[in-house]
Amino acid sequence: MRNNVNAPPRDQFVDLLDAEGILVRTFVGYDESFWLDESRIILTTYERGGQGEIEYDYLGFPTAISSIATIGQQPAEIGTSLAGGESNLHGAVAVADCVLCEYEEDNWHGEVGYRIWTDDGQLTDVRPGDATAWSLDGDRLLVEHPLEDGPTRRSTWEILTWPGFDRYARGDGVLDADFTRAARWHSSGESGPTTVTVVDLVNGRKQIFEDPYLGGDATWDSEGRLVLTDYDTGNATAHALDGAVLDRWDRVGNYVSTSADHSTLVFWYWDQVDEQQVLSVLRNGAMTKIITPARFSVGFNAVEISPDGSAMVIVSVLGHNQETALLYRLEP
Repeated sequence: MRNNVNAPPRDQFVDLLDAEGILVRTFVGYDESFWLDESRIILTTYERGGQGEIEYDYLGFPTAISSIATIGQQPAEIGTSLAGGESNLHGAVAVADCVLCEYEEDNWHGEVGYRIWTDDGQLTDVRPGDATAWSLDGDRLLVEHPLEDGPTRRSTWEILTWPGFDRYARGDGVLDADFTRAARWHSSGESGPTTVTVVDLVNGRKQIFEDPYLGGDATWDSEGRLVLTDYDTGNATAHALDGAVLDRWDRVGNYVSTSADHSTLVFWYWDQVDEQQVLSVLRNGAMTKIITPARFSVGFNAVEISPDGSAMVIVSVLGHNQETALLYRLEP
């Protein structure tokens, strides 16, 4: 879906494609969508005021109406807005909430909260923190607790079990698919080296090694290796937990997108804005190349990969300067 979000709802749509890229169904009148599980979709329409502009509440969240849909049935409203929600792909959605922000506008970080909506229509009480991601199995939730306002705010993090809300670990940094390991960075000063600390979140064991790059991106692959990219050269390396280099790829990209199961990594260049790109796709250990047919639309959502890594969607700027979403099926 690529549309002007300030257009009327009738001009918004969600296309549902199968694994072969064939259009299965179009849902008209919806601004946002995400999978609830392997067969159901959450669709959301933002409410609009004058001039067709989206209405926002006092927290800056869009006021919206959400529905649940399957391929063969009409969407049914669920009575709760799940706009911007994070799905665990197993019937639960974390939704941002804040009970006192209206009265704490200058100190809102202390009242950030979330709820969990489940497909039986239940909505939990507000819990403190910002729910940011689910583990691959959907049974653990990463929650941020901001210590100050702002996009670069200091925060503490914890991982909670679902549905029990028991603390599984304190964790931040780059997490693997199952939230069992975290990679964190620490600098000893302007002239000192940056070190990478790999923490086993189950037993607390730590391993530390020097970061080989001054800047770049990081993720984990399905083999449990930490993959780092170099922003300057576009080189990438896969590391063992002690920092040993296990694999290397030259000039693949300085940013990396990852499927939920970490079977597929897509490397691309964050700073190549107005040109075609060669995307490097690492899937199950094999590297292939995809050349974008036109200018690549750089951004945090520039590459979307299916949870199992079998397909991806990229956005290119085609004729008449229009952004167009392109679906690629990735070989096993």
